[in-house]
Order: sequence, then C-alpha cells, then structure tokens
Amino acid sequence: MVFRNFIMVAMVTIFLAVCGFSLNAQELKSQETCPVTGKPIDKGLYVAKDGKRMYMCCPGCKAKIEQNFEKYETDLKEKGEKLKEDRDD
Repeated sequence: MVFRNFIMVAMVTIFLAVCGFSLNAQELKSQETCPVTGKPIDKGLYVAKDGKRMYMCCPGCKAKIEQNFEKYETDLKEKGEKLKEDRDD
C-alpha cells in the first residue's frame, strides 16, 4: 500500500513538472521582425498604442499596423515575440 501511494505521488509529481515546463517553455523574446513583412525591424520606426510599441521594417508598413494593431500583436506573440512598453524614451 505504501509503495502504491509512493508511485502515485511520483507519477503526479512528474506529470505536474512536465505540464509546468511545457507551459513556460515558450518565453517571449523582444520583437525582432516586422509583423507585416517578416523582415528585420528598424528601431526608429514604430506605432505606439495602448502603452506598447510595435516596430516595423519600413514606413510603408505603418498604415497596415495602425489599422490592424491587435491582429499583428497576436501574430507576433504566436511567433514568440513581444512588444516593448512605450515609455516615450
């Protein structure tokens, strides 16, 4: 009986460790790619909204980002990238 309880506790512990690891496995990194083109970003070009900055590769992407900010933010998160907080620095 004690052995069976030990095995059950061990299995639950392993399960929780594996689940916890997989939930945290994808940490978001700083934005590196333009959400419109997928090209590298220019840190001098961005759209600020709701306290966040979304960088782009060229001025031609600005209108698309302004019109679809939330969509592009979601796309970047799915790629493992996060937006920078806009602190006017």
